[in-house]
Amino acid sequence: MAADIIDARLARLEGAYEQIDRRLNAIEGDIREVRTEIISLRTDLHGEIASLRGEMHGEIASLRGEMRGEIGNLRGEMGGLVGGLRREIREQFYWVIGLIVVTILVPIALRFVSP
Repeated sequence: MAADIIDARLARLEGAYEQIDRRLNAIEGDIREVRTEIISLRTDLHGEIASLRGEMHGEIASLRGEMRGEIGNLRGEMGGLVGGLRREIREQFYWVIGLIVVTILVPIALRFVSP
């Protein structure tokens, strides 16, 4: 009778061990699936990041080109304005020099002309 009880308990333990083994194998399979899924998601994420990086580089290059073009246009406009201002200043300078020369020469000429 004691041997029957021990045999029954051993059979139960063996059944429990088999069930634990099946469950651990199932968990191991699930872990493999999760790892595979994580690797796949990681690969997808790297691809998306690389794609975004390429888009950003393109956008930045485009903005750089636009900025350089606009700066070039502004330089051209400023060069034109500065050239116009220089021309006006030169003309005003010539008038001022002419008036100074006239104001100096007129009194001198009047001394020679007066009796």
